[in-house]
Amino acid sequence: MRLDDYQWSRNPRGMHNEGVYRFRLNRYQEIRAGWVKLVAADEEYVNHIPELLAAGITPIIRIYRGQWGSQPADARAYESIRRYINAGARWFELWNEPNLGNEWPGHLSGSLDPNNTGVYIGPLMDSWMEWAWRVVEMGGYPAFIALTEASELPHATIPWLTNMMAYLRDAHYDRFRHVLANGLWLATHPYIYNHFYQEIPRGGPLSARQPGGQNATEGGWHFEYPTDPICQNADPGRTVWGGTSLTPHGDPVGLTAVGHAFMDLLRRFFGGGIVPVMGTEGGIWPWPGPGEPPRVDDTRYPGITWQSHAEAIVAMFNWIASGAAPPWFFGVTLWKEDVYWENPAGTVPTVGRLNSRTSRGRTGSARRSRAGTRRP
Repeated sequence: MRLDDYQWSRNPRGMHNEGVYRFRLNRYQEIRAGWVKLVAADEEYVNHIPELLAAGITPIIRIYRGQWGSQPADARAYESIRRYINAGARWFELWNEPNLGNEWPGHLSGSLDPNNTGVYIGPLMDSWMEWAWRVVEMGGYPAFIALTEASELPHATIPWLTNMMAYLRDAHYDRFRHVLANGLWLATHPYIYNHFYQEIPRGGPLSARQPGGQNATEGGWHFEYPTDPICQNADPGRTVWGGTSLTPHGDPVGLTAVGHAFMDLLRRFFGGGIVPVMGTEGGIWPWPGPGEPPRVDDTRYPGITWQSHAEAIVAMFNWIASGAAPPWFFGVTLWKEDVYWENPAGTVPTVGRLNSRTSRGRTGSARRSRAGTRRP
C-alpha cells in the first residue's frame, strides 16, 4: 500500500478517550480533531463510527484486554473487529506496551527480558502475526504493537523492538511482508516531556525561548529529538539507536524517534518498506498546574507551564501537518480526555487554543511500501 491509500482524516490532531464506555463527540470536535483513540471492552462504539467519520474524525479502536501478555486474540475480539469494520472503522490495536510488567500475567510480570525469545518475544510475535493477518483479511489495518518509550533495561524500547522484528524475519518472513503490503501501521506512545523548543528570533538553532515567550503561530520550532541541534550539541551523534556512551540502549523519547527506528528495521530485515506511524498515546506530558513552576524533565531544554503547554501542542500539530515531520507520521492522540477537560484546575488552556486555530491537514506521501521477494 502507498501511504496515501490509507483511509484517514488527513488531520494529525487527536485525543485518547478516557476509557471504556467513554465517548464525547463534542469534545473531539471542540479541538478540531482528526483522530480519536477509543479503548473498547467490546462493541460499545460500533454505532458511533458513522458519526465520527461524518465529522471527519478517524477512529482507532483498541480492543482492551488487561494483562494479556502474549495470549492469542480471542474469538470475541475478532467478532468485535468485524463489526467495527462493517461500521467503517479501519485502524485497530490489541496488545499494549509489552515491555512493561503490568501488561503480563503475574507470573511473567517480574522477569521481563527483551532477549528471552522463548518466553516473551516469540510467543508474543506468533500471536500478533496471526491477529494481524486476520485483520488484513477482514479489511482492517493492524497496528504493530506500541511499546512504552524507555531507555533503560529491561524496558528499553530499542532492544524490544529489534528483537520483535528479528523474530518476525526468522519465523514469519513471508506472512509479515504480506501484512506490510496490505495495511500494517505502527502504533507508538511518544510522551515527549520537554524534548522540544522554539528558537529565539535571529538567535540561531541553539537558542531557545522560555515558556512565556513561545508562540505557536511563529516559526523556529523543533520536535525532531534526539537529532535537534540542542541535543546534538550536548551529545554529538545521538540517535534513536543510541550511538553515544550516554545512550547505550537507545534514546526513543521523541515525537518521531520510534518511527525512524521501525523504518530502519524494515530496511534491515525486510528489504524496505514504509508504513504510517500514529502516536496512539502521548504528546507533551506531563505539565504543571496554574501558578506552579515550569516542569523541566530535561535541563537542556526550557520547561513547560500551564499556559505554554497550549502553544506547544498547537505548534506540535502544525509541525506535523506542515510537512516538517516525516510523511509517514500521521499524528498523535493526546493522553487523555479527562486530563484535558476534567483537570482539578478546570479545562486546560490547550483546549481553547486548539479550538481557536484552524486545523491544518496533510496528505500522505505517494511513496510505496515496498514488498520485494528477495530476503536481504
